[in-house]
Amino acid sequence: MKKKINRRNAIKTGAVSCLGASLASYTTKKAIAAEDDRRFLIVVTATGGGSIIDSFLPIQESSINQPGLSTYTSQQIFKPEGSEIATVHPFSNLKIQGLEVATAANNMVTFLENNYQNTAILCHEVTSVNHEEAQKRAMNGNSANRGETILEAVARRHGNGLLIPSCNMSVNGYAQPGQYPKTPESARPLLISNPKNFAFTTHASKGVLNAPDESLLNRARKIRGSVEKRGQFWQTFQNNSRLSSYIAARNSLTSFEEANLIEKLMIVKESEGEFPLDDYGLNPSPLLEILNKSFPNLMFDAIQAQAALAYLLLKGNISSSVAIGPSFNLEIDTNNKIINPPLSFDFSHSDHRNAQNFTWHRLMGTVDSLIALLKATNYKGNPELGTLWERTLIYIATDFGRDKILQPSGGSGHHTNNASVIISPLIKGNKIYGGIDEASGLTYGFDLNKGNPTPGINGIREPHIYSLITQAMGIEFPNQINMSAVIKS
Repeated sequence: MKKKINRRNAIKTGAVSCLGASLASYTTKKAIAAEDDRRFLIVVTATGGGSIIDSFLPIQESSINQPGLSTYTSQQIFKPEGSEIATVHPFSNLKIQGLEVATAANNMVTFLENNYQNTAILCHEVTSVNHEEAQKRAMNGNSANRGETILEAVARRHGNGLLIPSCNMSVNGYAQPGQYPKTPESARPLLISNPKNFAFTTHASKGVLNAPDESLLNRARKIRGSVEKRGQFWQTFQNNSRLSSYIAARNSLTSFEEANLIEKLMIVKESEGEFPLDDYGLNPSPLLEILNKSFPNLMFDAIQAQAALAYLLLKGNISSSVAIGPSFNLEIDTNNKIINPPLSFDFSHSDHRNAQNFTWHRLMGTVDSLIALLKATNYKGNPELGTLWERTLIYIATDFGRDKILQPSGGSGHHTNNASVIISPLIKGNKIYGGIDEASGLTYGFDLNKGNPTPGINGIREPHIYSLITQAMGIEFPNQINMSAVIKS
């Protein structure tokens, strides 16, 4: 039997708040977005380094390929009719470290069938092969916008009035805050370490046995604030910005309680062994049945749980930017089958092709299910405002690429050459921006004015990807690169 959860442990593992993630409103004109102009960003991280030639730019084996290049037979490559983009079928009988892997109905093939028209591959080079530094640069465009991360930029522009403008469920460098000192504290992402437990952190008394009456709790809060201001600590640090941010974040909890986030965001079901909700007077989200159909493994697959919570955050108009992605930790299901390889995509050091194939399929299958929900959901429940998907951009962020020529052992190292995947109705999809040299496996870039490929030259870097996303989101900043060749007019 699984260990019975208690509310204290749930709160500890559910969320780690960046100070100041609250209801604070923005004041600059460009920061304020009207409700009918709001857009949403979902960053999905290919933690460890997802290889584009093993996902959406597969190379068919031929006599011109360099020995050792990761290539595929024509039977292994799938390309939907009408699509410019291809992918690789799931490997059969795949094992990692001798263990079977868990398979799901949705994978890269179903993703591409359903979404190729809104998918763009942008071939580029990155500027670091250090995991944490490369991850940070994938999020901040290598400090393209004064160090502000893409999550923060979108929250600043589109998060006005939302309870939690930005949430980040990813790890390591992807989870680091930006370095722009003028980013409002309210635009800093709330870090969520465990999406299954997050709802418990949004209420101070619900779910607590024999909790005091709400009126008594509010009275205690009022007295606490009064007493604090008489203490020496307050007298010493009352003008410290961190203390002010902490107080603002603490006070915002009442808004979470009033919005009943503890039930709206409760993605777990009643479970006697692990989540005895009935014993604590709690109910799951009214949408849990829909979530379980889309993400049937959310109780033990962290990516599916993250995607389920991301959907509720966007549907409830609670957040404007969200990041999800695998960790470096080994995950197994109830049948001892691997869900997430150790080191995620970076297990490629030991077994490149199997690690890439399985992890890409797992990730994009979840993305496919998430997009299907966004397509089926009207913004604010109003058909006249269009669907959530019409307002959303998904960015598959990766640390870096992998070596094109595999080691004799079948492993691969880090490489700066790769590509990013963007999925959105806001961009000109069904297109590869740039291309690939099928002899070497190296990608090349494209002309910024017309989007035409530039064989042998790849001048596309992290600031280009950052500029593309912000431009699609209606955000401007100094030194932004014009990426209109990729944006729908």
